[in-house]
Amino acid sequence: LRAASTDLVLLLDVDFRLSWELGPLLRSAYPRLHADCTAGIAFVVPAFETAGKGGSPPDSMPRIREALRAGRAEGFHVGRYPKGHAPTDFDRWQDATATYPVEYAECYEPYTLVARARAPLYDERFAGYGLNKIAHCYHMHRLGFRFHVLPGVFVVAQEHPRSEAWRRSFGPGADRAHALRTQALYQKLKWELDYELGPALDPL
Repeated sequence: LRAASTDLVLLLDVDFRLSWELGPLLRSAYPRLHADCTAGIAFVVPAFETAGKGGSPPDSMPRIREALRAGRAEGFHVGRYPKGHAPTDFDRWQDATATYPVEYAECYEPYTLVARARAPLYDERFAGYGLNKIAHCYHMHRLGFRFHVLPGVFVVAQEHPRSEAWRRSFGPGADRAHALRTQALYQKLKWELDYELGPALDPL
């Protein structure tokens, strides 16, 4: 985030592809998006993943709808970690014609368009795999960000082998203490934010 030079930033993993509709939307609606992001809205860009190898992932709304109907795509990690993206409400998104607000729930980790000046920095104590994005979104929630889902755009990841960081944390021979340390660090972050910002009004 410190290296970014734009007022708005899209917080996204490097292995995702953008739908072709996203660029035109950002250009045509930039003044409104800028104003809303500056006011504390985090715009959620719904994320999907495709199963199987080969071929190109869907890159447009017609193609993602077709892939969803055919079972070749699904909401990101809905089968393995539904809490991460469930609040986005993928069914509602498919028919949406306007942005809609969603309630934050703990462990929500959407990909978002935000105002760089308002976004907290990532906590560099989270090293390796696990909870870094969840912690960042929780921090955003505690700072008062409101999550609104953008219709008609998406990002998509194609199935690929697990990363080395994932294997070190959860694969055969993984360091089980790492998961415990990461969970303890997440709890510590929550306590720190309670101290800095006051106890959460909706304890999670």
